[in-house]
Amino acid sequence: IMNPFFYIIVPIYNVQTYLHQCLDSLINQTYTHFKAILINDGSTDLSGQIAQEYCDKDSRFVLITQQNAGLSMARNAGLAYIKNDLLSIRGGDNRYIVFVDSDDYIELDGLQKCVDIFRQYDVELVSFSKIMGVNPSSGERKEYEHRVFTKELVGVYTPLEIIRAKTHMPIAIAWTFVAKSSLVFDNDISFIPHIFYEDIAFCTTLTMKCKHIYISDETYYNYVLSPDSIMRGSFTRAKRIKSVYSYFITLCYFRTLHDAEENPEFKEFYRQNCAFYAKDMMKSLGFIGYAKDLGFSKQDIAPMRKYMSFKHKNFCYHFPRIYGFPKKVRLWFMRYFGAKQ
Repeated sequence: IMNPFFYIIVPIYNVQTYLHQCLDSLINQTYTHFKAILINDGSTDLSGQIAQEYCDKDSRFVLITQQNAGLSMARNAGLAYIKNDLLSIRGGDNRYIVFVDSDDYIELDGLQKCVDIFRQYDVELVSFSKIMGVNPSSGERKEYEHRVFTKELVGVYTPLEIIRAKTHMPIAIAWTFVAKSSLVFDNDISFIPHIFYEDIAFCTTLTMKCKHIYISDETYYNYVLSPDSIMRGSFTRAKRIKSVYSYFITLCYFRTLHDAEENPEFKEFYRQNCAFYAKDMMKSLGFIGYAKDLGFSKQDIAPMRKYMSFKHKNFCYHFPRIYGFPKKVRLWFMRYFGAKQ
């Protein structure tokens, strides 16, 4: 690979406090062969204006403005732009896709680190497994508690080797992955719209569809722990509803993969994913029960019971609010219900 070219997708929504830091980290990259696609997802603050300033002073920055549709749709708009751009380019084999959230930033040599990896290893996908957490007020950085893959996984792996390592759930966080554009578009991979946790299906599918992935332990991404982010803000009832619905949709996605898969090891991997997200769905359901505005019904999850533990597919399936009870009452209720079965 002589000169890899990077498309950087930056979804933007009401981040005027952090956006300069994010875009400065891109405009000052030591490796300059890139295009930053800024998607203003209906911001109501100065974010759109700030984004436009960068586009005005640097031709590598382009701005797409759309009505607020959420993170998935903003990223998908970036993917659609790239797909269209690639149609006008011959030999797009050296094109790669990067994700950066607009309240975060990457190291100034971040793209150069990607270049070095893609030049050295024959891989279609890179994951920067280590994440630096940034205190938004002090700027202090320390390694974030979550990693994409365990510390033991560094280097080149096949999807099967990832599965056999059994350290694979959840495979998530889009901005830790850098993917060859052909990997994304040849496999028609995009983000599920209008859900939380949209990274899970996207990143897992990227990992399973690539021939080889390089897992790096280098410092690359700086995750600013802003208090008003989607997942760190207060959990309202509407958020809880969306959270449960998101687990349900993610579970449906993996169930489809599980049912279609013929290779036993991949099939078991997808079954484990189904079990993992079925558990999360049922635990989340405990907060709200089968509410009318949930987006799915008790009957809709009946086919998923085969992925659930005994207590979830029996007690919780019928009485999802049981986890709101005090533990003594809950255990008595479960024993009583179990005796009646």
